[in-house]
This record gives sequence, structure tokens and C-alpha cells, in this order.
Amino acid sequence: MASTALHRGSTLNRDYERRPYWHATMPALPSRRDRPLPNVADVVVIGGGYTGINAARVLARAGAAVTLLEAEQLGFGASTRNGGIVHPGYKWGPQALVERYGEDIGRALFLETLDAYELVKGVIADEGIDCEFRETG
Repeated sequence: MASTALHRGSTLNRDYERRPYWHATMPALPSRRDRPLPNVADVVVIGGGYTGINAARVLARAGAAVTLLEAEQLGFGASTRNGGIVHPGYKWGPQALVERYGEDIGRALFLETLDAYELVKGVIADEGIDCEFRETG
């Protein structure tokens, strides 16, 4: 019902698209569906989202023969549907994590998100990724 009301009562911008921003602004990726798989790999990574791609990147840089498998296209799932937001923390802030999991685990969980945030910034810088990254807020 909400979507019906949206379409009847409002006008959308002329450039509105029903696809993720990243898909709308980047060149189309070539299909890799018909590529043969290697006979041997040191590591097979399943999933071509942020986590899978970064795992494959780190392992390959360390010298491993890596095969990355993705059912759709790279970044198809949640990785390209998060609005481009990168932030430390979970759904809960540091105090809520401590209250929920105790002092040691709550702090450790939050500190891991700070490390992950720095990792993302580092990958963007190291790889020269043009993603309009801005630290605000």
C-alpha cells in the first residue's frame, strides 16, 4: 500500500532509477559466467561482496592462487545496497554493546568496527578507488 501511495501522490526526480547508485554510475562489468574455472586453487572464496573481494585481494597479495566465485555480478548483494555508508559501530553504540555483552566483549566488538572502518579507508587509498569517499558527520 505504501508503494501505491508513493506512486500516486508524489513525483519522482526525472533521473530516479530503481537500481543501486553504484550500478547506475559505474561502467558495466563484463560477464564472467562462461569463464572456465582453474583446475587448482590454494583458496576458493565464495561471494563477491566487500568481504569476499577483500579476502581474495589479501590472499592473492600474499601469494595464494585464489578463485573467487560469485553467483551474480561482483558487488551484487548488500555490498552495493547500503547507500555507500561506512561507519564504525553496529546497530548499537559502544555503551549499548557493553550493556548487552559486558565490558570486555562490548568494547572488543566496538574496537573491531573501528579497525574495519580504518581498513576500508586504507583499501580506498591503497587501490586509488574513486568512490567519492568523504568523512562527515
